[in-house]
Amino acid sequence: MASAIRKAGDNVSVPIDEQETVIQIDRQTGIAKIYTSDARIKTRLDKIYDRTCVHRMAGRIVAVEYQVPESLISYRKGSIKRRPLTAAEKKRRADLLKNNIAKTRVRRKADVDSE
Repeated sequence: MASAIRKAGDNVSVPIDEQETVIQIDRQTGIAKIYTSDARIKTRLDKIYDRTCVHRMAGRIVAVEYQVPESLISYRKGSIKRRPLTAAEKKRRADLLKNNIAKTRVRRKADVDSE
C-alpha cells in the first residue's frame, strides 16, 4: 500500500480501490463512529462535523474519524431520480433563491447594525 500512496499537501491519497468508510454504532451510547479514508467523504464530513481522530502515515493524513449521534445516520432505499425541470420551473426556483439570498442579506445587515 505504501508504494501506491500519493501525497497531496498534508493529506495522503490512498488508492481508490483501497479507500473505505466504516460506520460503527454503539447501541449503549447511541454514538456512531465514522472512519473514512475516502477523500470525498472526508470533504463532506469536515464541513459538518469535527474530526475526533486523525490517522497518519509518515506524518501525513491517511484517514480520519468522526463521532455523531446515531440519530443523524439515515438509510435510503434506491436512488433519487431527478426529472428535468421546465424553463418555467427553473425560473421560479431561481427567483426563490434570489429572494431568499436578499432576505438573508437584509437580516444579516440588521444583526450587524443592532450590535
